[in-house]
Amino acid sequence: MNVYYAKQDWKNVYACADSALALKPDDVDVLTTVGWVIPHFFHPDDPDADSQLDKAEKLEKHAIEVMPAMPKPSSLSDAQFAALKTQKTIQAHSALGLVYFRREDYDNSVKELQQSTKNNPNPDQTDLFVLGVDQQSLKHYAEAVDAFNQCAQIAGGMQDRCKQGADEAKKLASVTKN
Repeated sequence: MNVYYAKQDWKNVYACADSALALKPDDVDVLTTVGWVIPHFFHPDDPDADSQLDKAEKLEKHAIEVMPAMPKPSSLSDAQFAALKTQKTIQAHSALGLVYFRREDYDNSVKELQQSTKNNPNPDQTDLFVLGVDQQSLKHYAEAVDAFNQCAQIAGGMQDRCKQGADEAKKLASVTKN
């Protein structure tokens, strides 16, 4: 699955993930990876778009459910294992946030993306951008500005869009005050 992921061959990522989960349905690595990929490379015109979002939601919720009982590999220290579980939890909430965003369920998207970005030393730029869009859609302009500004602080391909989002949210906030 990881080889296909590196090649961005999503069809084979999904096929390998399905095979892996048939053998080991609680594999948190597979659950969180494929559940994260689906909403990130989502196309609303795909004939099975809704079912793919349903699948991603189911995978991530299952990952969150089984993670507390996940056995610690002997090759990892307690601190490494705790860090791994934290990273996988962040990834699951990131994916769920994007699933809800794709469904235009902005309230739930905000809740999930706040969990993926809060106290995260390396938040995902896409998560912060979508969080800003969610907050703006909910008319929470100050929160949108904060999310977009955090996003704009991260070097990457979305930096300019994040700055534009912050400017737009500021304008909307000033209009609603008048």
